[in-house]
Amino acid sequence: MENTQYDFLRSYDFMKLGQALNHRNWQIAMLTLQRMQREAKEAGLEIFERQFGNLRQCIISRQDKQAKDILALVTAKRAQLLRQGAPNAGEGKEE
Repeated sequence: MENTQYDFLRSYDFMKLGQALNHRNWQIAMLTLQRMQREAKEAGLEIFERQFGNLRQCIISRQDKQAKDILALVTAKRAQLLRQGAPNAGEGKEE
């Protein structure tokens, strides 16, 4: 796992997004999601693209239950990726 991917998966943005959704702070949720989308794309983690798009629609529609459900899926995938990449996550990309 590359350092940029590991940094993205370890970022506090996941927690910020969850807190914004819990408090129904839609503007903060959208700003955090946009930053996460950009960083995931830069890190080459396109696997989140579809879920982030669905999450964006939920935020626009202010559907907090559906948004939290999608965030739970994203968090589960994040945890899975962190477990898989943990042994050499701090070493960087070997060539």
